[in-house]
Amino acid sequence: MVLMGQAVPGSRTVEAEQFVLKDASGKIRGTLAIRADGTPRLEFLEEDGKPRVVLGVWPNGSASLGLSEKERMGGAMLATLPDGSTMLRLYDKNATPRAVLVAVADGSPTLSLFDKDGKVLWKVP
Repeated sequence: MVLMGQAVPGSRTVEAEQFVLKDASGKIRGTLAIRADGTPRLEFLEEDGKPRVVLGVWPNGSASLGLSEKERMGGAMLATLPDGSTMLRLYDKNATPRAVLVAVADGSPTLSLFDKDGKVLWKVP
């Protein structure tokens, strides 16, 4: 359900639980909303409604930015994790992780590379 924004008297603030961006033909192309779990999410969508860019905060305290290609299979995800680590994942066109780089909370790095079936080819450390 789309809720209308409400201007706060005496300020330049607009408040709402959801904002919807539509193109000239009326198709939804983006949303900024508070999910049922109380966390915010920003999405930019293709004409067919598939998300291409998703930015969100999760109930466990992590945050992520997801970028996907047109078919929404391949792409990348950058995330902060509840333990203080930061992760970058790169996916191929079949949504299989191909590379994962993690800056672990203690400062140590981890790099993993995967084959087309998702099996580890190389991992450091």
